Amino acid sequence: MTIFIDLFCNEIGENMEKVSLIVPVYNVEKYLSKCIESLINQTYDNIEIILINDGSTDNSETICRKYEKDNNNIVFISQQNAGLSEARNSGIDICTGDYIMFIDSDDYVFPSYVSYHMDLAKKYKADLVISGINNYYEGQKLEEEIININCSQQIVSKEIAVKKMLMQDKIDVSASAKLYERKIFNTLRYPKSQIYEDIAVIDKIVEKSNKIVVTTYSGYNYLQRTGSIMHDKMSDKRMSLIRKSYELLELCEKKYPQAKDAAKKRYIRSNYQILQIAIEDPLYLNISKQLRKNILNNRKFIFESKYVSIKMKIATIVLSVGLKPFEIFWKIIMRQRKELKT
Repeated sequence: MTIFIDLFCNEIGENMEKVSLIVPVYNVEKYLSKCIESLINQTYDNIEIILINDGSTDNSETICRKYEKDNNNIVFISQQNAGLSEARNSGIDICTGDYIMFIDSDDYVFPSYVSYHMDLAKKYKADLVISGINNYYEGQKLEEEIININCSQQIVSKEIAVKKMLMQDKIDVSASAKLYERKIFNTLRYPKSQIYEDIAVIDKIVEKSNKIVVTTYSGYNYLQRTGSIMHDKMSDKRMSLIRKSYELLELCEKKYPQAKDAAKKRYIRSNYQILQIAIEDPLYLNISKQLRKNILNNRKFIFESKYVSIKMKIATIVLSVGLKPFEIFWKIIMRQRKELKT
């Protein structure tokens, strides 16, 4: 039996505020229909779905055009490949909604996704609503009724919102799983040619928000797949994550002291994240050495902080021995992960 998740009744009528769902599309023909269908089937009525084809070379554009033809609330635009940030920006530029949500085209959302966020925005007069994300693998079935039992919500300060996102305490810095009032993006856009665009703007988004609500509801379903941007090989662009993580650490030390430890953990984790990729490419040996130095400079915090996992503490011990032992250690961890998935 389907359980109706929405906590509050939506007021149906012409005065219902519009939500723009912005969907960048790039070579996702295998997943795209599932994504779009989940948006078409939202329980919230007043939505516009903006599909931005970012230079796809597969059948993604054909799929988008078919859905645009069959649905009068779908807007389709096509552009030369410019990256996720520019695709999102194109959607922001043309959207007509009072609120904005971002959905990646290989992910999907539960039917109550938009209405749940809008109910909270209206109840608390919030201009930013942040919810959880469900990670899943191909073939895995998610049950909305099971996942979202006894959802809670709370108004949080900017400082606590930053802390929770950096700690990945049920929420994170991702552009997804958030409802933004349109005015937040009046003078804000995602940075061009940057692959870690979400963390690059999250502090600015928080600063532009007047009231923030965080909920344990998780209606966004994030597909873990090896062909996505986040699973590409090492490149110089990846170092932007280290720079931005350090900027966030400096910001928290000055402005959000309660979030300082969360920011430091995120900075260390970012270094590990890039090191795990760089260490596989001999061309990035110097980068790997610098990342190792960044991590080991924070050994005291790693071993003493309650926020740092046992796994990261062990990894740091191995890394202190050298890069080669760490590379072996990391390959063992990855092999174990693969075995758990099979």
